[in-house]
Amino acid sequence: MIEYPYNVLLGLVLFWSLLYVIGGRIKRDRENLELIIKPFFLQVKIKDINRFVDKLVRPKLVKVLSLIGIPSGFILSISALAFLSHNLYNFFVSPPKFTGVTLLIPFVTIQNITLLTYFFISIPLILIPHELAHALVARFEKIDLKGGGLALLGLLFAGFIEPDDEQFRKANPKKKMKILAAGSTANLVMAVFVFSLLLFQPATATFMSPALRTAFYGPPDGVYIYIVDESYGIGAAGARPGDVIKALNGVPIRSLSDYMRLDLKPGETVTVLIDRNGKLLNLYLKAVGNGERGRLGFYGFTYYPPHLSVPILAPWLFGLLYWIAFLSLMVGMFNMLPLYPFDGDGFFTALFELTKRKIFPKIARLSLNAFTLTLFAGNLLATIIKMGFIVL
Repeated sequence: MIEYPYNVLLGLVLFWSLLYVIGGRIKRDRENLELIIKPFFLQVKIKDINRFVDKLVRPKLVKVLSLIGIPSGFILSISALAFLSHNLYNFFVSPPKFTGVTLLIPFVTIQNITLLTYFFISIPLILIPHELAHALVARFEKIDLKGGGLALLGLLFAGFIEPDDEQFRKANPKKKMKILAAGSTANLVMAVFVFSLLLFQPATATFMSPALRTAFYGPPDGVYIYIVDESYGIGAAGARPGDVIKALNGVPIRSLSDYMRLDLKPGETVTVLIDRNGKLLNLYLKAVGNGERGRLGFYGFTYYPPHLSVPILAPWLFGLLYWIAFLSLMVGMFNMLPLYPFDGDGFFTALFELTKRKIFPKIARLSLNAFTLTLFAGNLLATIIKMGFIVL
């Protein structure tokens, strides 16, 4: 974690300096690509986007995306509202169940270098399919586009698709809903796909609810060694990532809690029984540490044996894929909140237009925006009250 505020500022300045230098070396006048680079502002825009998108349209696939857009939009929106409502309820009624909510802002709320790397890799992978889905469905529904691309203003990332204002305004409300929901639907599909790649990974089990975990994993059966330093402790004794601790000094270990309950002393000789790909091995070492409690010197978690054996991903790759899936799901959910300027605001406004009453859509939109803003702001405020300013 970056320790001092001036380091945060230095990181931000270096990041933008690098972008400015790289951007200045890229030819700006391309046939179909416009690059605008200014201090703390970057925009990449496709000029003739209709022709570009039309080449990508696959009618059958886009039709499916268009059809599932409205129901998935409702599901994502209701899920986000339900989470914010229930979470705020927990703050007042059941505080231990309250989950902190924070805005993910690089160099401000995200300061860990690994998470910053994951964030900067993930954002384009999330925004590009999101905006492309909007564009594909818009062209499928015969709506012209004026442009589209990605932008970065200070610390804020954004993607944009600019439909023809007049055509979009006159379009059938259902068409508008399909176009507006397409981006979040693409994010949902991406999240499900990437999460499916992580099924049966030992680390994934730790993030699952007990009810869901039983479908993919067996009962706890040791402590999985995820990261280990081979220069000291159990790593120097021969342990490797992927080993599973089964017993310490003859005491069976079924979970991380079992391991934490053992009263090891620094310098104490420890016999560790590990399972390495089905082969049991005994390792001998001395517990490390300077305080009252001795440690073995590894990072791990309770091991739930997967029902299906798959290649184990390296920690950095698992972390990146998990971050992509998690961020994609969060973007999909919260982008469908009925709150300006999110897509959910236009989605529900179009829904209210189906009533064909002139005044009702305006009143309903303002009321829903006010309700959602109260929930969102309430969760942020409750987080600060309970947990302070969260920094990852």
